[in-house]
Amino acid sequence: FFFANMAMQSMQKIVENLRNRGYSKEDILSQIDTLLRQLPEDADGSLLGTSKMGTSVGTSKPPLGHNLSQSANQVLHSVGQQRTQPVQDIKPLFQQQSGMAWPVYHLDDNKMHDGVTRQMGPPEAQPQSQQLSQEPVVTVLSSLSQKQPSQQWQQPSQYGQQQCGSVMIRRTHHKVSLTPRQRQLCQQLLRARTYQETASLILEAPVEDLNVVNVTTAWNRLGKLATGHTATESMKTVTSVLRQRAQALMDLLDGRNTAMVAHAIARLGLKDTEFMNALAERARHPDVLPTLNAQGIANTSWAFAKAGIINYQLMDALAERAIQDDVMLTFNAQGISNTVWAFATCGNLNMKLMDALAQRVVLPDVLSTLNSQGLANTCWAFAKMGIVKPKLMEALANRAILPEVLNTFSPQEVGNTIWAFAKTGITNIQLADALAGRAMQKVVASQLNSQNIANTAWAFAKLGILNVKLMETLAERSMRPEVISTFHSQTVSNMSWAYATLGIRSLKLMDALAERAQNPQVLGKFNSQEVANTVWGFSKLGIMNMNMIDVLAKRALQPEVMATFNAQEVANTVWAFAKIEVLNRRLMQALAQRLMQADVFDTVTSQNIANIVWALATLGITNIDLLKALAARAICPKVRASFMPVEIANTVWAYATLGVAHPKLMDGMAQRAITPEVLMAFSSQGISNIAWAYATLRITNPDLMRALAERAICPDLLSTFTAQEITNTAWAFAVCGIMHEPLMDALSERVELPEVIAAFNPRTITDLTWSYATLGRMNFNVMTCLSQHIFQLNILTSFSSEDLANTVWAFAKLGFSHGLLFDALAEQAVSMHILQTFTSQSIVKTVWGYARLGILNTRLMDAFAERALVPEVMASFQAQDIATTVWAYTVLDVESPALMEALTIKSQSETLWNSLT
Repeated sequence: FFFANMAMQSMQKIVENLRNRGYSKEDILSQIDTLLRQLPEDADGSLLGTSKMGTSVGTSKPPLGHNLSQSANQVLHSVGQQRTQPVQDIKPLFQQQSGMAWPVYHLDDNKMHDGVTRQMGPPEAQPQSQQLSQEPVVTVLSSLSQKQPSQQWQQPSQYGQQQCGSVMIRRTHHKVSLTPRQRQLCQQLLRARTYQETASLILEAPVEDLNVVNVTTAWNRLGKLATGHTATESMKTVTSVLRQRAQALMDLLDGRNTAMVAHAIARLGLKDTEFMNALAERARHPDVLPTLNAQGIANTSWAFAKAGIINYQLMDALAERAIQDDVMLTFNAQGISNTVWAFATCGNLNMKLMDALAQRVVLPDVLSTLNSQGLANTCWAFAKMGIVKPKLMEALANRAILPEVLNTFSPQEVGNTIWAFAKTGITNIQLADALAGRAMQKVVASQLNSQNIANTAWAFAKLGILNVKLMETLAERSMRPEVISTFHSQTVSNMSWAYATLGIRSLKLMDALAERAQNPQVLGKFNSQEVANTVWGFSKLGIMNMNMIDVLAKRALQPEVMATFNAQEVANTVWAFAKIEVLNRRLMQALAQRLMQADVFDTVTSQNIANIVWALATLGITNIDLLKALAARAICPKVRASFMPVEIANTVWAYATLGVAHPKLMDGMAQRAITPEVLMAFSSQGISNIAWAYATLRITNPDLMRALAERAICPDLLSTFTAQEITNTAWAFAVCGIMHEPLMDALSERVELPEVIAAFNPRTITDLTWSYATLGRMNFNVMTCLSQHIFQLNILTSFSSEDLANTVWAFAKLGFSHGLLFDALAEQAVSMHILQTFTSQSIVKTVWGYARLGILNTRLMDAFAERALVPEVMASFQAQDIATTVWAYTVLDVESPALMEALTIKSQSETLWNSLT
């Protein structure tokens, strides 16, 4: 009785206030009855909230609605029938929001007795602690008419069903009273199930019926029903009407309405930047922004991102609103996913917001509701913005591999998720295996499109994860006509790069990619990066498709493409052409000119330098201006400090190969090479190439050579030296005149190993024996092993005249006599195709060697005498050559009158010429 009495007193005050504002008895009773009829019923059919306590069996109580209506009727009679003069702005009794009518009691100046300005609204609009307790009737009705809403899963960026009602904005209250016709239109819009029905309602409605509630509802319904009718004339007419009305009512839109309209426009794919920016301005209004909740923020940001409209002021305002505790704590998984996706798509990096959302999404109650689409979009967004959060990605990965989540991944979600991990450089093998398994499932593999395939392949390559079965699946899917026909330039480029990076040589796939690249429509879209990556991929795999290479070279030479090449792309392109040994001088010249431009050249890295000069050396292009510029760039302190061991080796090798000596560059590279952390990272190939380069350029750097030797004899590195690397290293030390006994001993032991000696060819045998001879280092075991190896048929018959001469000279110099070996070498030398290639110098070395060891081979000496008499050969004999030849024939007691006579005449002419000059 006490509480009933209090309720009656409160209702009397409310009704009295309403009567003073101009409401009639009939209006009040009608609204109360309407409200009560909308209340949900209990399981037994009674209205929710009807008390059952104290009701005896067999008795019944009138419905609560009847009691309340009757009570209200009594109150109205007690107030009396007097009515004040109607006011101009009649306030609505009820606001309908979030699914049900909501009673709103408007006090004068919107103040309670405590003087605090308050907003009446559904529980979702304000914290529970802020519910009004001073007005029992309002509080009771609130609890009856609507429960506290739970965070239910929602489709991306969509609101729930819009209800007829009014608009309310905190601080500034725009109360819109619905006329019967407006209410009827609202209900009709909500019941409409087709676009045509919705469009007819909008176009036939009188303009005064299209108030703020109905305009918002109409936009919302169009966004759901009319996505396939965007291009129609009727759609243009409908949206024009709604746009005009929305602009006219702009000052009445609250945050929720603004978000709904923007969302609908984005869903419909309408291109209306002016209108969207007007909505953005409204959303940023000080009285509107605070009314945006988490879902409104997510949907608004999603809408602008989806529409491709960049409005940094709006996004900043939304971010500031979102990070407020009362908002952030209400973000659900879908809202987080949509928001981060939107900010990433708009290129708006707000670290405070991203940090807060990252912390929010990993909470168990939020993460457990994140589905595969939300997970993929979240991963993608953070990666797109370059935000690396290992803990976040680990939590998302753990969620993704759960069977109930993994088995719902679509092809696009697989690609986007693994792409994100690759982009952020976070390797999660368990996730990669799980996603690979999902991608290979028939239901997913059969739906993979070109973008999904390229993203997945690129990601696995970027992470360095080789999954052969997955890559085979992707290749097979790619080669299907309906799929390969959709490949564009970037897809071709990424696939080429990915398979090359993983070292998967799928010839059928590469042929299909090459053919697709030559399609005029595809070729015309290739940019500089795509040209570079494609030719790099084919070259890395050793696949030469000249038709594709030619068309891509022509594409690269087009001014609009060449003007966009950066340093990395120049380096990759010239490297690729050098790798497959294709010399396109016009392209190489154009790329060199592009590289020399200041804005490009200032970004050249140590890796770029190494790759470019290696390519020039391989192609035999001596561009002195470019080489000087790159050398100057290389010795800049910051650039030099970034040179890796392999880059040092390739750079000095290239300059040596081209015969370009640059003392400052070589000194700088030597200083970098002997740095402890760099020196210990050198491979055997790097050691041998550096030593060879300095020796070739005749640059003696004892500190460098000593450091290289000390590193070379380390057991971990020595065991990796190949025959070629042993030879180059020994040759370099011999040329520089540096004897390092521990190194030579270590290399000698390595040579004697069967698996190493078997790899020696005529040139390496020649150079190695020459090195031992030049250093005066006699190693009987090494010479024996080499001698026995030469007797192999495929080795002996491969000796050239120069190889024969140098080998004979070296063995003789070391005093190593092997009669059978020298007989075999003589037989090779007198064969017609070899004998005709002997020069005067080769003849001299050979006869000196045989004479030095006292080995007589008459057939060889006679053949050389005949060869020396050839005019062009005799013309090249120098004084020292003449003396050595005469000495050899004399020591071996070989008579050759014609040769001696010719040499005498040549000697006399040389003497006369020298005296005259």
